[in-house]
Amino acid sequence: LFFYSLLLGNEEISFIFSRANLDLKQIQRRLEEKTKILRKGKLKGFSKDFEETLIEASKISREKQHERIQIEEVIIALARKEKCFEKILIDFDLQVVDFENIIFWLESLERKIEEKKKFWSKENLARSGSLGREWAAGYTVTLDKFSIDLTKVLKGIIELIGHKEEIERLERVLARKEINNVLLVGEPGTGRKTILQVLAQKSLFGQCRPEINHKRVVFFDIASLISQTGQNFEPFLEKIFDEVLRTGNVILVIDEFQNYVGRLRKPGVIDISGILLKYLRHPEFRFIGITSPQGLHKHIEQNPGLETLFEKVEVTEISPREAILVLESLASYFEKRYKKFISYPALRDIVNFADRYLPSFSFPKKAIDLLDEAMVYLSASAKERILLPRHVRKVVSEKIKIPVGEMESEEREILLNLEYLIHKRIINQDEAVKEVATAMRRARAEISLREEPIGCFLFLGPTGVGKTETSKALAEVYFGSEEKMIRLDMSEFQAIEDIPRLIGSVKQEGLLTTPIRERPFSLILLDEIEKAH
Repeated sequence: LFFYSLLLGNEEISFIFSRANLDLKQIQRRLEEKTKILRKGKLKGFSKDFEETLIEASKISREKQHERIQIEEVIIALARKEKCFEKILIDFDLQVVDFENIIFWLESLERKIEEKKKFWSKENLARSGSLGREWAAGYTVTLDKFSIDLTKVLKGIIELIGHKEEIERLERVLARKEINNVLLVGEPGTGRKTILQVLAQKSLFGQCRPEINHKRVVFFDIASLISQTGQNFEPFLEKIFDEVLRTGNVILVIDEFQNYVGRLRKPGVIDISGILLKYLRHPEFRFIGITSPQGLHKHIEQNPGLETLFEKVEVTEISPREAILVLESLASYFEKRYKKFISYPALRDIVNFADRYLPSFSFPKKAIDLLDEAMVYLSASAKERILLPRHVRKVVSEKIKIPVGEMESEEREILLNLEYLIHKRIINQDEAVKEVATAMRRARAEISLREEPIGCFLFLGPTGVGKTETSKALAEVYFGSEEKMIRLDMSEFQAIEDIPRLIGSVKQEGLLTTPIRERPFSLILLDEIEKAH
């Protein structure tokens, strides 16, 4: 109990509990009640929970290579071992992993504060640059007009979350004597540019391999060059590549690389592969092209001579756990921008909802965009100062047109009386209506499998018994309107050649997939399915 009293008066604890949206006064009252109960007993010495907590805290401290047990490690140990504390977490819809994430947040902020204080450190001094190195390497006058030097625009210390294997492989390829050009392949939003920011930071601090230490990572804005020079861009392009080769301290980057190496000749499309090929074989010319898997297959792989001069580094999507840590690292920026406080449960729900309802987009960008949207929503309210899970649920529901989170009273009434409401339009068919209503309630309670539809039903019966009408009734009652029903006559898909019309292809939208993507909260009716291929 003395242990608890120390925790409640600590600054680190105040940060952890406020981010977790825990009421310290309420917890204080619970602890006082437990104190009274224990005083009535005849407990001698330390309790078993207390001893297990200390042992666990010591173990965590050793894993983190700390010289002594810190208060953050005690909190994690309490969450894992102490029954009273565990009950508090359950009551507030928190788990041990949530506290571990909040403590990572706290430790990350503490590291950044300490790093800023040490102005004399090698990393902070390196930010001011070195005239000697720049003079020794030479100038890139033309390139500088159409580029952004990441090494010069770095702000603060970028903490790498995930992508360690990609960074290590990127460094190995760039350090080669031959074929040291990289294709950074990944879906938009997976963190491809962040990887290059970390590379620029490590190179600036001299933390990369010797061959690429103190190099400039430069984003070449080729679209800007073309807009200013028009069709006469080739002499300028060769001059820029000559500058890169001559200086020897530039790692040149082109975003959306596939847009500039296509062999298709048409207005507005250019192909720089002919000029670029002359430089890619030089060991002092280091080049990174950013592309997507689709861009790689559709454009770059169609030019084998170009592809052989690159090594592919695939960028995979980070995990939801890592996405939470990314949001934590950006929280201070959003709080300063919108003048609002961000709770950890809100960040957790943002990641969970993004993972579940936005599968077409990638972490971490989809979570960052959702956080930004939630902050914009909250900023419209002058009274509310804290971003909470209910704000996130509201934003997500409006964004994807699907009710998420806790049910509103109106929706609850609809679900409870779903059979009655459907039977206003449908006579009999009790079994079918009951099965549909049960599936709807189960899905809305979020106890059904997340990767599957709310329910899949095969309505059997002769013409005129109410199969289609049951579907229409459900669409009107629960989904809000019969217009929310996506109806397809499957007799139109009797040949295998009709499949692209249904699911879409490169040349056309899918009659099934496009409406679902645009209106995911819908009812799909596949009429006369027995006639399909």
